[in-house]
Amino acid sequence: MSAKEKSTPPHKLDAAELARLTETTKALTQATKLLRAHEDATGCPAGSDPLKSVIQDSEKQNYYERLEQAGQLVDVAEDTDLSRLPPHVTHIRRPDGTIKRIGFSSSPL
Repeated sequence: MSAKEKSTPPHKLDAAELARLTETTKALTQATKLLRAHEDATGCPAGSDPLKSVIQDSEKQNYYERLEQAGQLVDVAEDTDLSRLPPHVTHIRRPDGTIKRIGFSSSPL
């Protein structure tokens, strides 16, 4: 630090500067809250591409629909014996909506 910096008194803010600083702080605080709310609502981290997330969700949904149409995705109850499912079933949907891969079959049916 130079001698001039040591001897210079701190800058005192006038009322207009203080008002601008206060407004800027409020705007930054609001923007931070909005980014956090966006992340909580979408699961997308702030700064990520929400469109990419939507596309990935759409592709995943289409994939599961194709599995279901082909009979490879079936709904099961909590007490379902998975070993009794037909061999072409490769994915299950639990009652809570989660989907799990359970096996692989090269047979179409």
